[in-house]
Amino acid sequence: MKKLVLGMATVFMLMLGSVSPVLAYEYDGVDTSEMTQEELWAAQEKHLQERMEASEDMQKTKKTVETMFQVIPVLMVIMVGGTVICSIYNAFSTSHISDDMSEWSNSSSKYDYNNYDQRDYEQAVEEQIKVHASVHKQEKEIKKIFTALDATEETIAQALEFGADLLITHHPMIFSPVKKVTSADFIGRRLITMIQADLCYYAMHTNFDVKGMAQLNQECLGLTDCEVLEETAPGEGIGRVGALEGTMDLKQFAGKVRNDFEIPDVRMYGDPAAIIHRVAVSSGSGKSMIRGAIEKGADVIVTGDVDYHSAIDAVAQGIAVIDAGHYGTEYGFIAYMRQELETMFPELAVGTARVHHPYRVV
Repeated sequence: MKKLVLGMATVFMLMLGSVSPVLAYEYDGVDTSEMTQEELWAAQEKHLQERMEASEDMQKTKKTVETMFQVIPVLMVIMVGGTVICSIYNAFSTSHISDDMSEWSNSSSKYDYNNYDQRDYEQAVEEQIKVHASVHKQEKEIKKIFTALDATEETIAQALEFGADLLITHHPMIFSPVKKVTSADFIGRRLITMIQADLCYYAMHTNFDVKGMAQLNQECLGLTDCEVLEETAPGEGIGRVGALEGTMDLKQFAGKVRNDFEIPDVRMYGDPAAIIHRVAVSSGSGKSMIRGAIEKGADVIVTGDVDYHSAIDAVAQGIAVIDAGHYGTEYGFIAYMRQELETMFPELAVGTARVHHPYRVV
């Protein structure tokens, strides 16, 4: 950078040097007091010639100065740019990187790995292997199974009280990626409790929605001539659409849903006097099934988790809505799975979670 500045200064001084002789000539005087007429004429002719030459030099100087003032800004930009480039280069120079690498190397050498207690390390690894094997060992003998809708703290505690080796639920415990397992969050606490208790776990969610829950709801409401509400494969899928044995108004049907599902209440959207014969049912959160129910000619859809706008929009399109709740339309999984397990594995003990509706109407 210093060489660049010195070079620019030299160019500048050379340009000034081309002007200085002309400026000096302007102040030179001529002594004519002792000259003859011929010498005076010769001096005048010489002086005139010099003035003419000076005039030409002045024009050249003018052009030089103009060029100089045009070049100077460019040179300044080059100088500033050079300074910035040099600064960047210095910031990322290999010498700096080398220094940083040396510093890291020196800092890492502070740790003496040779003095690390190998027994502590082996013990920690052995404990982790035991935990890992406890979670994943498929050969574990199962003697007691506990069924529940959700793997909550309460149902896990009930399963451990029952002495279960395996917990089976409908809803999975983990719906989003787990980045760490600690007691600081509720999912972490559940996982830690199950791992420490050597409690195996299996969730039957959408597979049971297709293979079991739809049929269970159909039988609960006594529907006949049923078809799949939304097919996921030929002849099977989510929900059912079927017919009642007779007809009834919407208010009577709402009472039937409450009694058949054995739940404390339902929410009804639509004209209470509307005649109901063809029924669509989709357990859990089924507002996305409303369009399909309309297309299949249902008078009403029974489901859960229906928000306000979805419900009134459905009524505006000619279909009534009975919201029996997410838990209310799916907790039948608990007893159903117990019956199936006892039939398939009569030698096993099967326990069930207590029915506990998650909300109260006050």
